[in-house]
Amino acid sequence: MSSETAVMAAFVVIMGLILLISVPMAILIIAARWKVLTKAGEKGWKILIPFYSDYTTFKIAGKCYWPYLIVSLVYMFSYYANSIVSAIMENTYDPSAGLIVAFLFTGLLTIGTLITMWVLMTIMFVALSKKFGYPGAFAIGLLFVPIIFWPILGFSKNQYIGNAGPQQAYAEGQPPYNPNPVDPGQNYQNPNYQNPNPMG
Repeated sequence: MSSETAVMAAFVVIMGLILLISVPMAILIIAARWKVLTKAGEKGWKILIPFYSDYTTFKIAGKCYWPYLIVSLVYMFSYYANSIVSAIMENTYDPSAGLIVAFLFTGLLTIGTLITMWVLMTIMFVALSKKFGYPGAFAIGLLFVPIIFWPILGFSKNQYIGNAGPQQAYAEGQPPYNPNPVDPGQNYQNPNYQNPNPMG
């Protein structure tokens, strides 16, 4: 076996292992986020649509989505602009001052908007954690260890509190909070709810 063949075989094996691990992890996170939306009275399939999934998550967290969307669009624009300018500079023997300034500006804009996105996302995750009765520090797990903390948020007994609920989430077995109490087809958890069958 030649060295090139061995390298290619190793590459295929590594990529296969990555797919074998990442695909189930992605499916688990999607399922958990689907469950989070359904707990909050939203349709779970919304998590499958780019941008709309973020909008819905910001919505149930009680945070405005539009600043995050605007910053995200600026980030994408600056990232691709920086890539284009970088490619032009690589093919130019003596890049002009304008190209250098454009490269530095788009690079700094990309870093700045990326940091802003992380800050906005962290604020939203803190609010989302509290909506399910978890402390704000739970947001750190949602950001950095999503494979563990999203399933906890989605499949735990903690229910969605909403904007007018009690201070801690209702345990499973109690009527869940309904953000649309006018809908007679759904149960509504009133903060003053008294279980008529406490032994049930």
